[in-house]
Amino acid sequence: MERVCDDGLLTHCTNVYIADSTGVELPEELHKTCPRSAGSAAQAGAKIQAVWDYTSSVFGSFGTDPMDIPDQKYLDKVVAGAQQGMRFIFD
Repeated sequence: MERVCDDGLLTHCTNVYIADSTGVELPEELHKTCPRSAGSAAQAGAKIQAVWDYTSSVFGSFGTDPMDIPDQKYLDKVVAGAQQGMRFIFD
């Protein structure tokens, strides 16, 4: 994978994580398990949560949540394991 920034900028970081999520509509019969978020036309949905470790080019974390769970709940779990030198970038 080609790097998009000068590696010298990251010498003080043990890991640099980039986190984002995307929502997907699910069949309506799943609305009790995966309820939609406010403003969504779909009755059911899920979020795919991904945390990419830029420094090693691997996923640091990957998961799914019901659409009505705020991203912050998932990211709180990710950051809970943070150690000195780690950096996180969230949208």
